[in-house]
Amino acid sequence: MAIHPPLLVQTASTSSHPHWQEIRTQGVHPHRRSSHSAVAWNRHLLIYGGQDLREGLVPGLWMCTINEEVSGEEVWEEWGIKSDGPPQLTRHSAVLYQDRMYLFGGTDNSLESQRVYVLDLASRQWTCKGPEGPQLPPGVDSHSAVVHSGKMIVYGGFIGGSRSSRAFCLDLQTLHWREIDAIGELPTPRASHTAVVNADCMYVFGGSGEDGSKLDDLWKMDLLAWKWERLYLRGECPEGRSGHSACCFGNYMVVFGGVRELTKETNEMWALCFDSLEWTLLQEERKIEDPVSAAQLEEYKRGKPSKTHSPQTAPVKKHSESPTSPSPRPQPHFHLYEGPPSPLVGRIIGRAPYPRDGHSAVIVNDKMLVFGGDRYQMPFNDLYAYSLSESSLRRTSKAK
Repeated sequence: MAIHPPLLVQTASTSSHPHWQEIRTQGVHPHRRSSHSAVAWNRHLLIYGGQDLREGLVPGLWMCTINEEVSGEEVWEEWGIKSDGPPQLTRHSAVLYQDRMYLFGGTDNSLESQRVYVLDLASRQWTCKGPEGPQLPPGVDSHSAVVHSGKMIVYGGFIGGSRSSRAFCLDLQTLHWREIDAIGELPTPRASHTAVVNADCMYVFGGSGEDGSKLDDLWKMDLLAWKWERLYLRGECPEGRSGHSACCFGNYMVVFGGVRELTKETNEMWALCFDSLEWTLLQEERKIEDPVSAAQLEEYKRGKPSKTHSPQTAPVKKHSESPTSPSPRPQPHFHLYEGPPSPLVGRIIGRAPYPRDGHSAVIVNDKMLVFGGDRYQMPFNDLYAYSLSESSLRRTSKAK
């Protein structure tokens, strides 16, 4: 199939989503997936692992280089993983520190991992660090991990199939673990939450509670005193959710997506100002139309055989109490979108993501890149960029 020139489509919804662009890349793409990990390295997005809820674990480490100067030049590249690299994992974490990516925990849908896999991004060489004794750290998945002062802080997740509120610290120079004996009121146990670092503090938001309910609470851990504090906020706040993403940009935490209850994924976006501790709704939940017109698609498809899709009943996305249970058997599914997917490449301006959870989001320069996730067991491998600036976030906050 011939590669067509990059396309910039100005859609009717541009005014509704002026900061979003969908990035449609050329060449091969990563398999559709959710519950993977992602880090930003220079101008690169790297993703690892994850799963397709209908087909099981998804292999592979992939890198996409973001080209801000020439639209349509983004291309995915798969990195080979040798025998000393990590196995297939999902619900693990990844952080970046000094040109190294640190993968920790996760599950192969049978056992929760205790190992740390370190990838030197310059040499593409892996090393592995096992647990220090049988309990430090325990196997964990659906946790959070952040970096602060040369240390990786791991919090919450499933340990032994039960949600936890324990926290651990890994010195990234010595690879020595210790459990954090924090003071103050402890958060309730949770999994599939988010955590970010701002000004020597870790902020934990949401997640799935012990009874499976979706949490909407916000907690702060002072990373110098190892002290927890629950933050009680006034004004409009996001509803409880899990499987969402959170990124730190300047003095703001930007939260996107997640699932609020069974089969109720969202594409809402919120921003929390760390100074005022106030939430601002950046984007209401929206139904997203296919942005490529029928005329454009027909022009592209000339000379190609057409394909038809027979709609079938949508499967229900089921979240078990423990994510270590075997993957569900494949079920019939239908295409969620209006119109067929477009093979055109380039940036589609004003195009916002579909509702989803289990996706990843990282910051590259002034862009938040959102990749993958799923909805109703329908996984994605799409890539979006949201343009951020502290001035626009401040204006939006003041306009409330």
